[in-house]
Amino acid sequence: MSTVTPITDLSQTVSVGSTRWLKLETLTYTDQTGKERKWDRAVRATKQSETSIDAVAILATLVDTATASSSILLVKQFRPAVNAYTLELPAGLVDKNESTGTAALRELKEETGYVGKIVSCGELQDTSGFPLSPGMSNESVSLVEVTVDLSLPENQHPLPSPDEGEFVQVFKVSKNNLLAELTRLQKEDPKVQIFIGLWTLARGIELGKAMMK
Repeated sequence: MSTVTPITDLSQTVSVGSTRWLKLETLTYTDQTGKERKWDRAVRATKQSETSIDAVAILATLVDTATASSSILLVKQFRPAVNAYTLELPAGLVDKNESTGTAALRELKEETGYVGKIVSCGELQDTSGFPLSPGMSNESVSLVEVTVDLSLPENQHPLPSPDEGEFVQVFKVSKNNLLAELTRLQKEDPKVQIFIGLWTLARGIELGKAMMK
């Protein structure tokens, strides 16, 4: 059987409905056999283009030069969509005409109170970020790595400034023992859900340690 390259005809996109933050669309695409099919997707109302990055997730490493130790920042907040608290990396939407790096530093300060320095905005991400849930949405996220120097005066007494209606609890956990820390936090609150990207990161660290043995 001959195959064709599957493609979505965005010119046939039909808007089904929208709210302040989200849009529901029906797409028309051609599959590998040449058959035309339909697919529904959710789109952030703030998205600037098909390839624009919607949000940033921040991998913030706290560096304590006095003890030579390092930990990372996690946030816990209630997510109405899953009716549960979730453990995540600090994250947020990218504003119009804002770079991913600027967005990451802004969101880090807002959610945790810490002031950081960018290490990397993701070498593999190009300009379109990573898909977060490609079976349901075209939302894309950039992972921004940041270091936070705990010796700086501005990081001595961090004071978060969350948006109205945003309630965030901040955790500092050992980077090297992230999986154990996540397991501990979930045992303390069995109803809490862990973001898959955070769990994948924790498993990756464990695999890396095993390979070094």
